[in-house]
Amino acid sequence: MTEEIRILGVKIHVGYSMKDAVQLAANLATEKSPSHICTTNPEFIIDAQSDEEFKDIINSCDLSLPDGIGINMAISYMKSISTYTKDSLYKAKALLTGMSLIRYLWTDKKEFRTITGVWFVDELCNYAARNNLTVGFLGGWPRDYFGRPLKGSHNIAADVADRLTNKYVGLNVVFSTSDVLHKKIFDEENRIKINNILGDKGVDIMFVAFGHPHQEKWINRNKDFINANLSIGVGGSFETLLAPNSETIRGFTYSGYEWMYRLLTQPWRFQRIFKALFLFPAKVFIDSLRH
Repeated sequence: MTEEIRILGVKIHVGYSMKDAVQLAANLATEKSPSHICTTNPEFIIDAQSDEEFKDIINSCDLSLPDGIGINMAISYMKSISTYTKDSLYKAKALLTGMSLIRYLWTDKKEFRTITGVWFVDELCNYAARNNLTVGFLGGWPRDYFGRPLKGSHNIAADVADRLTNKYVGLNVVFSTSDVLHKKIFDEENRIKINNILGDKGVDIMFVAFGHPHQEKWINRNKDFINANLSIGVGGSFETLLAPNSETIRGFTYSGYEWMYRLLTQPWRFQRIFKALFLFPAKVFIDSLRH
């Protein structure tokens, strides 16, 4: 069953398989009005608590897909405690329920599906190649082991476009550039640059990799001025898709261990992983005691 739920006031659409999500995205991509999909993970929800603009953008997007194991934990917890009577034992039962969900850190038997952003990009490009949809890649910046941006000029968007066109024969990439800045003062310049490339035909799906919340705010400001049917913020997906061991990473994702893999190979993500696996569940638990 699919439904829309709210976690800490942020909209999430749950119950969709990857196939369902790809089809929904494809439907939006064929409409002639600008649409926006968010791949909403626990970091999004945490950061949205102190950024009302970001929260409003997620809550007004066309589709907010659950991305990350922390979302699974929160949904399962909320579903369980909704059946509890708010008596003197309510807090104790809620705490025990929350603690029991630690199993989600190592199990792939998830009650609710997540649509991990990077593999959503991959599957959507596969669909686009088979169904004559055009795509564009915008942004992206490679980092070293410690998270520092690599010096020099790197068109990582063009690199990922090459990788995916080799992987999916027939994929029609109409533009790919990392030479765009997400700050508002550059919006007009960026619109002219992108629309000059797109021309009247435009692009069906535009993947934007500026990292959250920059990419979501950029899309929200610019989607009505750029000839793209569907825009999707994809964070660090370009880097993962370019990794020589990307299929290994995919295996970790589906087995529920991606957080561990990220911690070992990208230690600079520690703060982000902490937010997702510890701070986020704690905030969900505390919020549940207030309502």
